[in-house]
Amino acid sequence: YHIPSVTAVDISVGLVERLKTAFPGVVTGVKDSSCDYPTTEAFLKAHGELAILVGDERLLGRAVRAGAQGSICGAANLVPHLLRPIVYEGAEDATVNALVDEICSYPVLPAVKALVGHLHGDAGYGPMRAPLVALDEGQRKALFAAFDRITRAKAA
Repeated sequence: YHIPSVTAVDISVGLVERLKTAFPGVVTGVKDSSCDYPTTEAFLKAHGELAILVGDERLLGRAVRAGAQGSICGAANLVPHLLRPIVYEGAEDATVNALVDEICSYPVLPAVKALVGHLHGDAGYGPMRAPLVALDEGQRKALFAAFDRITRAKAA
């Protein structure tokens, strides 16, 4: 799971090779949440036999067209119908990109969790476990308004 923004550690193409060699049959994929397409592309080129999954939905269509197998992503909890053509066809979607841009302007996990609660009318989705902190009420209102505006624009 390559998520350097959280771990402060990069997983390199070479490290994946060393792990595959040391543990044959155990390493079957890489989830790349680096938010850096050249990194995703390097994993695809060096380890195309592995399931390469992309965390940043904004890069997903391009990565699928280059051979990525899919994604484990937050937006799938919010707009799964918009993610389907991206995952299966390598499509691009400006609404998904705008939504992810908005989510990324907040701490991502609290933002996604708050939006799931917003969609289901359940404020119980807001609390976070330490060390993460929930969005404050002002952030929640601004995020919900942006989500509604972005997704309504797609529906229109």
